[in-house]
Amino acid sequence: MNVLREIRKLKKKSLRTRIWIILILLIMLVSSIYAWSVMKVSASINGLEGVVNSWDIEFYVDDEQILEDSIIFTVDEFYPGMSDNKQIVSVHNLGSTRPANVKLELISVKLFGEEILDELENTGNISKTDNSFTLFSSEKNYPFDVYIKYKNHLEPRDDDNIEASIGNIECFFSWKYSNGNDDLDTEYGKKAYEFYKDNTSDAIEVKLKITAGDIDI
Repeated sequence: MNVLREIRKLKKKSLRTRIWIILILLIMLVSSIYAWSVMKVSASINGLEGVVNSWDIEFYVDDEQILEDSIIFTVDEFYPGMSDNKQIVSVHNLGSTRPANVKLELISVKLFGEEILDELENTGNISKTDNSFTLFSSEKNYPFDVYIKYKNHLEPRDDDNIEASIGNIECFFSWKYSNGNDDLDTEYGKKAYEFYKDNTSDAIEVKLKITAGDIDI
């Protein structure tokens, strides 16, 4: 409605009619203002809910937060007969309403300073499930292995059941004598010895990218 045009028409009408028209215009104006304000408030609330309810993931090692989206598991002393080495990253879903999926992607695998991820993939020495990786998986090729398992579904954070919103990424490094691979133990034991003579870096390094978010990622 063109309000100015209606106001100009008032001059041609009786006083009683003008009063009624003015009241109607005022009611329409107040209704429009109220409807606009309600729409604006609703949009703001919805926007706030989108922020509050979105998933929020944090990673910790020994209670210290990791700010990167990748993690590196390393062993500085890697040799035949070593004690199993276990390392843990804790993943926390801080969102209060939405569950989250956790996925891992291998980025790099270094053995004695050499990048071998492509070699492991090409020779079938990586086994995967929905929530685990096994590296150096063929006992015919390697006398050791690296096993990674993780919780791939985290429930929304609930103070009454916090454990459901927390999951660990666990990495196990193992090089046992008792697997019957004496020749491989000797071969890779010599490689380890030669590496340690000239290097101070870690003997083995596994780097993974963490993706965490909605169920459909």
